Amino acid sequence: MLRDDKGYRAVQAIDDVGKTMAAIVVAEVGSISRFSSPDKLACWAGLTPRHDESDTKVHRYGISKQGA
Repeated sequence: MLRDDKGYRAVQAIDDVGKTMAAIVVAEVGSISRFSSPDKLACWAGLTPRHDESDTKVHRYGISKQGA
């Protein structure tokens, strides 16, 4: 079903990503056009560092979905 899908082929071009993982990524993300930038996609996927800030305190953490 995904043989002719551009996104599926693009994800498969990443090293160590096979047919099954590429299909999962395409199914989870859906239409890439719903994200206005790569940063928004990365944030949605939980691949951006967490950052909490309040007045004079700043806490930085690793990616929000690490290991999930």
